[in-house]
Amino acid sequence: MYSGLNHLNTLGNSKKPGLKKLARVLGRLNNPETKLNNNIIITGTNGKGSVATQLSKILVKSKYNVGLYTSPHLIDINERIRINNRKILLKDLDKALKIIIKESVACSIELSFFELLTAASIYHFAKSKTDINIFEVGLGGKHDATNIVDAQIGIITNIAKDHMEYLGNTITKIAKEKAGIIRKGSHLITTAEKRGLRIITEECKMKSSKISVYNKDFFFNKKKDKFQFESPTLKLEFKSSWNKYHQIKNMSLVIKSLDILQNQFDFKVPSQNIVSILKNPYVPGRFQIISNEPLKVVDVAHNIAAIKNLVSNLKETLSNRKIDIIVGMLKDKKPIECIRILSEISKVIYLTHVPNERSFNPSKIIKEFNNNKIQLLPSELIKEKVMSKDPLLVTGSIYLIGDLMKKKIIQL
Repeated sequence: MYSGLNHLNTLGNSKKPGLKKLARVLGRLNNPETKLNNNIIITGTNGKGSVATQLSKILVKSKYNVGLYTSPHLIDINERIRINNRKILLKDLDKALKIIIKESVACSIELSFFELLTAASIYHFAKSKTDINIFEVGLGGKHDATNIVDAQIGIITNIAKDHMEYLGNTITKIAKEKAGIIRKGSHLITTAEKRGLRIITEECKMKSSKISVYNKDFFFNKKKDKFQFESPTLKLEFKSSWNKYHQIKNMSLVIKSLDILQNQFDFKVPSQNIVSILKNPYVPGRFQIISNEPLKVVDVAHNIAAIKNLVSNLKETLSNRKIDIIVGMLKDKKPIECIRILSEISKVIYLTHVPNERSFNPSKIIKEFNNNKIQLLPSELIKEKVMSKDPLLVTGSIYLIGDLMKKKIIQL
């Protein structure tokens, strides 16, 4: 029925980085990317999706027509492309894909899975005449398909070692790749630090771009039971359920972006709309407590930096208690190091397969640990463990969490 979607599912990821192929195909469609106004592009090792989602919610609440493109998806492919926080209809996604596939075949170009979806998002947003569009980078920045869009505001969250086989094995190399989203004359916002920040600052100077740095140009602090945001042009004070350090930094990026939209792009975003969304932000699968008694937590943390944040958060929640953990990870995410970090809070860690071709091999990983606190958990036994009366954390991969949601084993 859906030939465009069927074709999409046969594709893999591009082995050759660059934007030339995508540019040629979009050129045959009269360059819909040039018809998009007021674009925000978000990169960084972690927090991209959370920042993008909250930004979209606040702008929609402020009566703007908002395009949102994120990845990967939890359950359904059409989660990735949204207008006003509503998923694109499968029939509309299929139609956009077929149009793009037709043009790519006409010029003998095969786009990758991510390139094709990115093109579909651009086509759909242009057709829908959005007021503003938010693009979450898939990988890196400079060579990512989303970077085909001319973004007036760039956001770089944290910079840590991840995807090193593609981006380089040092913070400097990774930062250079992520700094590739910076456009001449644009405004860059970041919570990056040290070496990463130096690289980003240099790139902004070369591009004559403005830069706003967390804890230098804007501040977000907790005072008693409230948070205070402060920049030269905006001050806010409110309570929020997001109270962990990395969440505070993500909220600061959201607010600073809105601050810039109001002062440089004449957007009208009432402070009460910002507070209304950020007092209780919701992003599925991000430190989500699905049961309090017994405690059941789901988190899509998938790399060392995210796992460290997760463990820090849970130490506070558990108050020195230990918890059983189900872990499924991709093999290129340094699973052994992540498991060692998780062992600080674990009673028993259960290793399970991730429904993805890049899944780690639990049987191989367990050989690195010579103790009975690391065990194998076959996929068919996960439901029994989730339904038990023991406190439990499920983490390691969005693909694992998404699969368990599809099977109705967990509900977020």
